[in-house]
Amino acid sequence: MLTDCTLAVHPNWQRRGIAQHLFAALFARLAEPTMAHVLRVELVARESNRHAVAMYERVGFRVNARLHGRIVTGMPLHLQSNSKAQEHPPPQQDSNPEPSTCDVASLRFESDIVMVWFNPAFDERALAAQFDAPATQSAKMRS
Repeated sequence: MLTDCTLAVHPNWQRRGIAQHLFAALFARLAEPTMAHVLRVELVARESNRHAVAMYERVGFRVNARLHGRIVTGMPLHLQSNSKAQEHPPPQQDSNPEPSTCDVASLRFESDIVMVWFNPAFDERALAAQFDAPATQSAKMRS
C-alpha cells in the first residue's frame, strides 16, 4: 500500500498537459494485471486551486469529500510556521515587544477537496492474494 506520494509540476511548466500525461502513465500502470489489487487513488487539493481540480476531473477523479475550513489563508507571514516565515522574519520592535497576535476576524479558511479515482482493472481476488501471499510463504517455511 502506497500511502503518500507527491506529484508536482514546476509552475513554469504548468497547464501544458504534463500532469495529465503523468496521470495517464500512472493509470496505464495500474491497469496492468500485476496491479489489479489497487482499488483507488486518492488526492487532496485546495479548493482555491480550481485549475488543478478541473484537471483532476478531466483525467477521471471525482470529488469524494470536502474538509471544510481546514486550511488557514490570509495569515501574516511572521505567524506562519513554514519556510516563508523564516525568509521574512517579523520587523524588529522595541525592547519590550508585545506577543505576536493576529486578528482572527481577518483570517480566511479554505476547504480541502478529497478526490478519488477508481481502478477499472481492480480485482478483489488480486487484493486477497496480496494479503494471503505472506501467510502462505511463512506456512511453507514452517513445514
